Amino acid sequence: MDRKKTWSIAVTASWGTGKTSFLKMIELCLDKEKFEIVKFNPRDCKSTKHIQESFFVTLVSIMGKYDARCANHIKNYMAALQLIDNKDIVAKVINFYKIWDRDNLKLKLTKIFAAIEKKVVVFIDDFDRLEKAEILEVLKLIDSNAAFSNVVFVTAYDKNQVAKVMGDSSVSDSYFTDKFFSLEYPIPVRPYAYYSNYMFKKFVEILQPDEYEQNSILTNINTRTSIFSVYLPTLRDVKRYINQVVTDISGVRGDVVVGDFLLIQLIKYKYPDEFRKIYYGDCLESHSLWGDSRVYYRK
Repeated sequence: MDRKKTWSIAVTASWGTGKTSFLKMIELCLDKEKFEIVKFNPRDCKSTKHIQESFFVTLVSIMGKYDARCANHIKNYMAALQLIDNKDIVAKVINFYKIWDRDNLKLKLTKIFAAIEKKVVVFIDDFDRLEKAEILEVLKLIDSNAAFSNVVFVTAYDKNQVAKVMGDSSVSDSYFTDKFFSLEYPIPVRPYAYYSNYMFKKFVEILQPDEYEQNSILTNINTRTSIFSVYLPTLRDVKRYINQVVTDISGVRGDVVVGDFLLIQLIKYKYPDEFRKIYYGDCLESHSLWGDSRVYYRK
């Protein structure tokens, strides 16, 4: 990418499909001799009005080691943006100075960033968990206030969720946020077999099942993929489901058929109200036609 420009990359995918993990994978692939990594999570800020200030403070801590002037220039730039009141001067008195000098201060910072041998990569996560005002503050950073040379922003988010928060009524293939990113990379959708394999390996690792239980787990996961894929569509769902099963089975291990238990746990995960009805017998009844009252049927 051209070092003279600012680049903004959108990594898009639905909630729970691994955006944060994907950002970590990108970071692992970057040569630390060639890239300087800056991690920024707007959710960690005290309030909306502190988002930009917190970003520049984070930037100072990273970039100060490359140029001693950087910290002072960024502080003055923050004052010009009216993010802080530099040297305790009343903002109204120096508003004219701020507006006039802002571009000059940004130019100085741009030159400092351009002179750094490493490319600066800023990772922004949890963008789709912000409120509207917070999203706008982050977009100001990406599009204008922090658009320095030699800086690459990598922002992960769910486009539909952000559009919903922004009140974007555009057609599905055109979103408000598209205007702020020079490149979009949708995370590829993995075949569900990856989730199934992950689930099976985790159950074996945690539960240490005997051969019979292991075969029961494998058979149910593999033969009922169409059910699991509907109830557990994302990797986040799969992980939460695994935690639930492992917690619940500890009290009934040996008294239940593991394969059936996995299915009833799907109901609990997806439809907890229906699960309670099953527990209290509200939707099941027993028939003793053959003298076996232990068999239950749906009403």
